[in-house]
Parts: sequence; C-alpha cells; structure tokens
Amino acid sequence: MPDTIDIEIRDYDETLAEGIAQMWNTWDELWPTSFTQGVPYTAERVRKQFGNLNAIAILIAIDMNARKPVGSCTLFAHIRDKDAAYVGTLGVSPEALGKKVGKRLLLESLQRALQKGYNRVDLNTWAGNMKAVPLYKKVGMMWNPEMGGVHMEDYIPGILKHPLSSLFFGDSTNNGGWYDFHTREPIQAPDEYQKMGMDIYPYEFSNGDNKLSVTVDRLGRGITAIKRVIDNEVLRVEASVSSHQVLCGLPYIFKLEIENSSLSELPVSLNLKGFKGLIFDKTPNLNFSVQSGETLVWDVPFHLDSSATLYRDNIRTPVIITELDIEGSKSELHTGLKIKTAAEIKTRWGECKISAGGKATIPLTILNNITKSVSARINLRSTSPELRVTAMDENVTLDSEGFGGTILEITSSENLENGTHDIWVSFDISINSDHSLTTREFKIPIFNVDSSSIAVSHDESQNRIMIISRKYNASFSLEGGILRAQALSEGDSLPFILQSEIGPPFGINPFRFAERTPSISKDEGATVVSMKAKHPDRPLLIEDRAIFENGSGIIQHELWVTNTADETQSMQLRLLGRGGGISFSRGVSYIPFSSGIARVDNGNFHSIYPATSSNPSDYSEGWIAVEQDAVISGQVWDSECIEEIRFGLGQLNMLAYPFVSLEPGETRRLSQTWFIFGVSHWSSIRRFWQAEVERRHEDTVSVLEKPDAHNLTQIDMKSLVLSKVNPIETQLGIRKNTQAPLGGRLTIRSPQDWAVKFTSSNIEISDKSEGSIASCNLLMAQDVNLGLHFDPTKTISDGFSIHKGLVTFATGWEIRKPFYLVKLGASEGTVNVAKTHDQNSEVYRVTNDLIEYAVSPDYGGCLISLRNKNDVEFLTSAFPKATPKPGGFFDNYYGGIQPIVFDDDLGEDLSKAKTNRESMTASIYESGLWKGVEIFWTGKIQRATRGVQFKLRYLTTPKSPLVLIQWIISNTTNAPIKFWPTIMIDPKMDEHLSESTIVIELNGNPNELRNGLIPVAASPSRNVVWIKSREDIKDTTGLCFMLAGDTARIISASVGDILLLGAVDGFAWIKPNEEYVITGALRVDPISNEENIDLQQILDQLI
Repeated sequence: MPDTIDIEIRDYDETLAEGIAQMWNTWDELWPTSFTQGVPYTAERVRKQFGNLNAIAILIAIDMNARKPVGSCTLFAHIRDKDAAYVGTLGVSPEALGKKVGKRLLLESLQRALQKGYNRVDLNTWAGNMKAVPLYKKVGMMWNPEMGGVHMEDYIPGILKHPLSSLFFGDSTNNGGWYDFHTREPIQAPDEYQKMGMDIYPYEFSNGDNKLSVTVDRLGRGITAIKRVIDNEVLRVEASVSSHQVLCGLPYIFKLEIENSSLSELPVSLNLKGFKGLIFDKTPNLNFSVQSGETLVWDVPFHLDSSATLYRDNIRTPVIITELDIEGSKSELHTGLKIKTAAEIKTRWGECKISAGGKATIPLTILNNITKSVSARINLRSTSPELRVTAMDENVTLDSEGFGGTILEITSSENLENGTHDIWVSFDISINSDHSLTTREFKIPIFNVDSSSIAVSHDESQNRIMIISRKYNASFSLEGGILRAQALSEGDSLPFILQSEIGPPFGINPFRFAERTPSISKDEGATVVSMKAKHPDRPLLIEDRAIFENGSGIIQHELWVTNTADETQSMQLRLLGRGGGISFSRGVSYIPFSSGIARVDNGNFHSIYPATSSNPSDYSEGWIAVEQDAVISGQVWDSECIEEIRFGLGQLNMLAYPFVSLEPGETRRLSQTWFIFGVSHWSSIRRFWQAEVERRHEDTVSVLEKPDAHNLTQIDMKSLVLSKVNPIETQLGIRKNTQAPLGGRLTIRSPQDWAVKFTSSNIEISDKSEGSIASCNLLMAQDVNLGLHFDPTKTISDGFSIHKGLVTFATGWEIRKPFYLVKLGASEGTVNVAKTHDQNSEVYRVTNDLIEYAVSPDYGGCLISLRNKNDVEFLTSAFPKATPKPGGFFDNYYGGIQPIVFDDDLGEDLSKAKTNRESMTASIYESGLWKGVEIFWTGKIQRATRGVQFKLRYLTTPKSPLVLIQWIISNTTNAPIKFWPTIMIDPKMDEHLSESTIVIELNGNPNELRNGLIPVAASPSRNVVWIKSREDIKDTTGLCFMLAGDTARIISASVGDILLLGAVDGFAWIKPNEEYVITGALRVDPISNEENIDLQQILDQLI
C-alpha cells in the first residue's frame, strides 16, 4: 500500500460537518478513554462545536480520492504567551495512519501561525503517544524536559520570520520547503540541552554548503543566538548571560558577540531593554562597526533588586531583549533569567496556627542560593500588634548552596482576632567584607481559627489561595483551579484533589493550566472562594466555586458554566482527582459497592480503576470514606447525575457527567460535590450522603448503628456444629468486587487433628495439595464456590470442643478468615427437663449430666440457679420472693439471670422496671441438638411493651458446659417500638468465686480487673466477661457470660464482693411485624479466654 494519499488541507466550513462527524466517530479506538465518550457525533453537533470556536484555524485534511475528511487540527492563541499559539485537537482516521496526514496538518498549522505573526506553536500529548514523538520533532517540536506529560514547543515560525535567519530560507519560508533543510535526530526523549550554563533548544538547518544554527533560550522562550553561513560568509550573533540563574542583589554579566566573516564591515546599532527590577550597570546601548574577520564582544554588567519577578516553574521567565540594527535590518534576541533570591525560606512543617493568648513555634529552613558560605541576620516584622515574633538564633551561617535554619517563637495577646496575620521575614546577608545585601521580605501567614471560623491567605509563592480550619488545610490554585484539601492527621494523609475539565475531546488541554481570576466572599455561614476563567477553545465562562462552611469540616465544590455565545453550546464535564501511583499513606478506605461496603487498604491497586468498575450502577451509594490515624475524611457526590466514575487510591479519580446543552446567555451549575473532614466514624460520611443527596435523614437508632464493612475480596464459610465426630462436608465461597481477574493461592488450614480436601469447584484450580493443609492456585474471573470435605485424623474426645481452622487467600494482599468445627457436647446422652414446684412456684430443672440449671416462669422468667458437676453454685437469687438487694439499686431485684425491659422516656427506668411481674408461661423447647425451657409472655403491665410478645429460651445440649440464652422479641402491634432489653446477671461472688478476677478486653487489649474497696466499672470492647476463680479453687474455673455481636453492650461493675453484671441493648427499635433476637450464653468452667472469644464470635451460628 502507498505510504501517502492525495491530501488537500482545507479550512473548515459547514459543508464538511457531516464528513467530520463520521470521521470523529472512528477515533475512539485511537484516543485515550475514547474520543466521542460514547455519544456519536452528528453534523449538527460539529456545527455547534465549531460555530463559535475562537480558533486561529480549523484545518481539515481531505482525501481527494475518497472525497472525505481523514484528519483535523485546531489552532488557538496561547493562554499565557501572546506571541505563541497551540494545537488544540490533532487527529487522523485509522485508515489514514502512516500516510503523512498528521505531518501535513502540522506543517499547515505552523504556516498559519507564521502568517498570523506568532513565533511559537505548542502541542501537548499523553505519555503513551510516544510513536508520534518522532513526527513532532521532525517538524521542529522540542520536548520540554521540565513540564509534566509530553509538552512540545515549536519555534519554527519565529525562526522563519527572524530577519537574521529568513535570508537562509529564501523563497522556502512560505511554502514549507524549510522542512527539507531541517536536520535532526528525532530521539524519543525530552530535549535537555545546555550551552554555557544556559538551558537551550538547538535548531540546525542545512542546504548544501549553506548552514543555519539557531539557539532558543528554553526559559525565555525566544531566540537568543543565530549563526548563519551563506556562500561561505559567516554571521554569528549570540546573546548570553554568565548564569541562567541570577540572584537578586548580586552582579552578573550580559554578553553579546557578533562574528563577521563577510568581505565588508557591518555597521551595528545595539540597545538592551530590561524589565522591572533589572538595573544595567553600564550604558545599555552601543553603535559600532564590526570589521571583516572580527568578532565584537560587548559585556554589560547588571543586577536585580527585590522588585524583580521571581522564577516560577513552567512560566516564561523575564527576558533581556537585545534590539539589533545590522545594516539597517532590525531584529531582536531574547535571553531569559531564572530569578531567585540570594536566600529563601521554607516552612515545611505545615501551616502555623495560634490561639489568642497562646504561643506557637515555626521551624524555619533557610536555603542559600549563593555558591559560597555566607552569614545571614534574620529580620522579623509582624503586621499585627497582637503578635510578637522572635528568632531563637538571629544570626545563622549558610553553607554554599546549602541551608540553615532557626526556630521562630510567636506569642499572641488575648486580643488577637480570628483570621490571618502575616509575619514578614528578610535577611541581611554578608557575602564578604565589601559586599552585603538585604533580601526581599517573605510572608509567613499565621492563622488564628476557632472551631467555627475559616482563615484565608493568598500564597504568592505557589500562586494559590490557602483556606485553613481546625479540621483541614485546603488550597485553591489560581493556575488550573485545582482544589486540594487535606485532613489534619498525625501522618502524611493524601490530599483530596478536584479539577474541572470541559470537553470533548479530553486529554492534556491548556485550559488545565489557565490562570483563574479569584474572588473571596464571606458571610456568617461560610467562606466562598471562586475561580473564573474563559475557556480558550469555546465561548464559555467557567467558574469553580468552593464553599467552606464555618465549623463543620465540610467543603462544597460546584462547577458553573455560562454560555457567552449567540448559539446553543453542548459540552461534557469531568471532575478529575488523584489517580494511581504509589501511595505511602497508611489507612483504609470504605467504598459502597452494590454487593456491600468494602474496606480496603489505601495502597491496594485492586480498589482503583480499571480493576474496579467505572459504571455508577455498580455502586449502591455516592461516597468514599478514608480513615487514617483515627481521622475520618470523605468525598460525596450524586451518582444519579454521573455517567462514569473512577476511583483512585483513597479518593475519586474521575466523575464524568452527561452531555448538556446551554442556551445563549444561560448559566448553569453542572456539578456539586463535597469534601468532609473530622467525623468520628466512616458511617458519618454515608449519613451525610443520605441527607444531602438522597434528602433522607435517619432516625436516632439508625444513627447509632454502625453498618458492616467487608474486605474487597470476601471469604464466605460458615462454622459447623457437629453432633458426632464424623467426616463433614461444607462449601467455601470467595467473592470479589473487582472486575479485573484476581489470581492467588488459596490455603485451608484445617483444625488440629483434622484433614481437608477439595470436592468440587465452579472454576479450574491448579497445583492442588491436600491434607492437614489444603491449597490450590485460583484465577478468578468470577466468584468462586468450592466444596470441602473434612475428616478427623485421630480419635477426638466426645465432649464440648472448639476446633479452629483458617482460610487464607493470598493475592496482591492476604485475606484471612477463621472457621470453627464446634462440638457442643457428648454424642450420646440426653437433656432432661423436669417440671416441678418449689415454694409455690413453678420451676423447670434442666440437667445434661454436666451442668444443672433451674428456671421459673412464676419468678419473672429468671434462671435462678446454675451448678456444675462439682455442685458449685454460680448464681445468687432472691427466689422465691423479689426484694431489694442490700447495697443494690433495684426495687424489683430477683437475682440469677433476670430479663428486664426498660424505657426512660415512658418513666420505666432500669431500677423500677416491672418486667418480671408480667404473667409468664413456660414450656419445654427443642431445636436440633438444643433442648431446654422457653418462657413466653405478652407485655401488659409495662406500658413500653404492651402487646409485644417475648420468648426467652435457656437451652443446652448433652454434657455441654453451655447455657444458650436466646431472647426473641416480636412486635405484633401496629406501632414501631423502642426500648432497652436487658439481661442482668448476679454471680455468687462469695464461696468459690470469692476474690475472683474479671477477665475482659478493653480497647482490644486483655485486662484482668480485681475487686477492691474502690468501685471498678468497665464496658468491654468485646462482649465477653469471664469471672475467673482463684488458682487454688479446684472445683471450678469460674463462669463466663457473653453476647453475640457487638450491638448490645456488657457492663461490669464491682466493689468488694458485689458484682453488677449485665447486658443492655440500645438498638431494639422494632417495626410492626418484625422480630428482634438477642443471643447470649453462659459458659461454665472455661478453659481459656481464647476459647471464650472464639465461642463468642460464632455464638449466633450455633442455633
């Protein structure tokens, strides 16, 4: 196939719209993240997009054989540099790739820029487009090594029109013939060149024996030297400085060289033009004749004062302009200066905050930019009379291009107002005995913010607005309108980032770097920072607006767009955040997938796009929460308003909104998102989403509930209850929330004295091993279900036992889940339940050949006695008549295991509740292996429980040390009910439990509490309390009380021989026709607290 096609480059007109739409619809496969964004172009859409485009040129490449467009290129005026243009969108149809269509479009763009008087054309492309770099370099593009992405700059237009170089090109200047003279090796790497300490771009041209060398000053973005050889006559004009980096207050030399090898003298007139802050120390003009064969060298000393503009990354530097008149031909050279101060400060330990009447310190780092060691005296000035600042060391020594520092000590008066107060720092620097200088002043903002205020400062050094509160530090950059906000945690938390982008197309667009116009307003509720800019490609006014609420830790971001054209404008918005990369931030994130809320480590790449879905419907809610160093932050959005979502590490990577059309003059808000800081639990982020987005507020009980979060990849395997020690089979499932395939090693460590093997799988497994440890390799494109078979490998005692195993799945991270094989008691034997009467009360006595307990429906449904095989009584009871306990606080004290329901709102507090006076009945109850007594009553006496049905079961199995307590509350009324079900336990703390210890977990750590004269009260972090008998007691190891889950709370309080032990559930909000179940257990004679904890974790799976 030919490597070219017959192409004609035309200016856009509306007759081409249909063909352009068809062409653009073929670009998706070539464009990063698609060109059309899934919405095919139409002729009408093309007309609207191009109709009011403020472009220098809209170029269309026409295939003259197929008579259709196969490429397009837009050219715009540069956002910053008035003498430059930039290529907006450049693309070629798939069938025209490699046919030099892109080259023709670029060459024509350069020609149009030249005709319009521009000196430079810029182009941005994405890093993955390396195959296009050689083409770009062949047409004169230089890859800037300092700017992000692949930023290209082409100085061909300026070279072609410069009077000293245009003579070389002759007639080829205006027809693109220069391309054949351009000599260059198109290396796929940034163009990093230096000459005499200056950062430059070299251009070389050759036409037979005629040569042209042009040197472009990379920082000043202009031509600084030209060497021309025509017919063996050499003319070289070269401007340079002794150092590209210049420091205010120090002397430097500007040098101009003119080499003349022609046969005649050259009359030359020279004049230097500077800028604010530059002072020439010698007359900056000269008239001279350069004789044949001579070289003129003109040195002009200069220095800069403190008013000179300091260097900023990626911004064209100030330049010295050399005005040349050589034989009547006038031209200019531009030489840039990277201006810095002799010394500068860094406050790298965060923003300084102070309170009225308080003190603060600022570690101050001083950077020496001078190439020798110097001494510096620190000068300090405060703009507020209420602030006093001193330096611990007023005089510091600074190493050559090194650093020094001191500590600033700040004291404020009680009258310091909220807001921002500036401190100014400067330095008197002694360079040598004959030379000293004073630097400009550097601003250090000091923020006084209380819990309800916001402070704002303009940071000129980084071109941003700083917004400070008690809960976060935020900034809003003037360049690009990028909002950053970071929680105040002890570690290095990742800031949330948000930046708006209008398209399509999307990609590296100069609007991202456009300078915004800021405005700040305040009222009693918030501080509003607005960033406005005109879109360079479209007739749109863009406003990024951030609302910082006073005292709430909430930042609201809005994007507003105004159509300034006379026609309808269609567009799409994207909000961009942080993407992938490597994160050193600790902590976890919570993401609401449709399958449930996932808890993932912040460095887990399986939680970010493209491993996770970009479809909003795959997420149940619109928020993400991040937890680091016990500090919770989050982002919130409306999922109903977006068509695509991508997650980065611990935050949003992108929100894509649908296409919208704005009528002429219309202003509309296109997005609304929130940052949230300083909440106590990640579920608060979820509740904010419910309130602000869904407009739904939770009831008080729901607010107290903490929803569960699971791993990004979940292991599903239930524990198994064994009636006999026999082989047993079960299912294991692995569920994933990622759309990317997930590979890893699955390992099942069977409990001791058991072996395990695989019996089935819904996917192929490899490298399988079985035995006490079974493992295999998995490659999960979907959820996995595996069958497992367990076999005992030796005789296991026929009694109560818990056999713990572990499932692990090791992929990029490791997931662990324990499982249990539980033997509740003996395989043989019975549970006997005898209905008796004792002191005119009905009593049910339950025995299982290991323990014995008694329950009475006539005595408040209480369990009144519990004994082990050694006849040790564990409970104290007032049976048969309830009486106030000496030293206690219950009017209706029953003792033993006492169920109580109370409701303070209805005047039935815990101490006076009459639950146990309700009319109760009892019956023998059996369920599977369990057998015991069920107490039943319907609330009548207590107002809070009228019409509510209660079933309280005390169950056991043969030769089991357990009494399972299952309390089922059924709301058979037509009203929602709210009360506090409570189980009180009165252990018998004399005799065998005398001087016992209370074994519990506090904040996740094991603790042993001992009774004494001073009351000791605690609410364990895990619902397990072991009343552990003394070591010298042989008949028992004590009694353990536990509750399943962590919704209810156990309370333990003791003094002397009195122990108040109970469990209170504050979440019993029961709707009509719903049931609420509380599961607990009494474990007689525990073996270890580890076994107690294992049992508690699976308690609600035992029945």
